[in-house]
Amino acid sequence: MNVVAWIAIGFLLVAVAYLYLVVAGLLTTIRDLRSESDSLTAARPVALGLHEGAPVPAFQGRTPAGAAFSDRDVAGHRFLLLFAHPGCAPCDELVPELLDWAMDTTTLSLLIVTRRAEGEARPEWLGRLSSARAMAGTTVVFEEQDRISRQFGVMLRPYAFVIGESSQVMAHGPVATMLEVMALLDRGESVEVRTIDHSVIE
Repeated sequence: MNVVAWIAIGFLLVAVAYLYLVVAGLLTTIRDLRSESDSLTAARPVALGLHEGAPVPAFQGRTPAGAAFSDRDVAGHRFLLLFAHPGCAPCDELVPELLDWAMDTTTLSLLIVTRRAEGEARPEWLGRLSSARAMAGTTVVFEEQDRISRQFGVMLRPYAFVIGESSQVMAHGPVATMLEVMALLDRGESVEVRTIDHSVIE
């Protein structure tokens, strides 16, 4: 074989080796991405929010007055459960409007699960719920480290559940406006709900 042939074979071998490295790199990347995807899937709930018909999980929290509050306090009642956190812009817009609406109706019991916030981080609605003007039939519960949120599969806020008298989820979904809240209530057939005999201030 002459020199030209050997040079051609050399280039061919280099090209094959380069292609091998490229393919091997792509396979490694795909494997890593698949492993990361599997890890994320295992780390998050299968679906956003408990499915309709699911029982309400056992949960515990504290009211602004420091009283213990749990799922037992609402067992046998129909109510709207709202997850809303301070610093969440849609929450800060929705909750005051929802509270105004709740004050004008006796057909809605409202339970708000939120975080503690002080100073400038404390929104107006949280101060309102923690004050002496707190409304009968509306309860706020503080959760620690998002424990209640995780129990309900909540990953974004504001997020609401319509809970039936049998302590089952009747409807759920993200809510950013009162129109969406009303649509959720209609879907859960929970417009005619009973008042929870708990207030924020005891």
